[in-house]
Amino acid sequence: PPGCWARPARGSGVWINTGRTEAAAWFPPPPEHLSIAEAILSAVSRGVDSLQYQMGDPVVARTERLADLAGHRGTRGPLLVITRPACLARAQGVRACFPRELEVRAGW
Repeated sequence: PPGCWARPARGSGVWINTGRTEAAAWFPPPPEHLSIAEAILSAVSRGVDSLQYQMGDPVVARTERLADLAGHRGTRGPLLVITRPACLARAQGVRACFPRELEVRAGW
């Protein structure tokens, strides 16, 4: 999916400028019929720089996915998706580091 994806790491001291952000309790947000890519590109079209979700990290075990289908969302963790152009225009897929154009800081 497009965007730069991040998960919180308590105590890491990493700070990410989220810019204009939208927050929701669960990922994917309503309307749930949108694909992940459609939800992200929809946010981009509204001028949103990042999406924050309290719960709903899609990297889950199959058993949790089945629990979701039964209406029990399980314990899926928080998720941050950066929707800025630097994250959408990547020529390569998943990477460990954010593009240089993003404002990311570390330290106390």
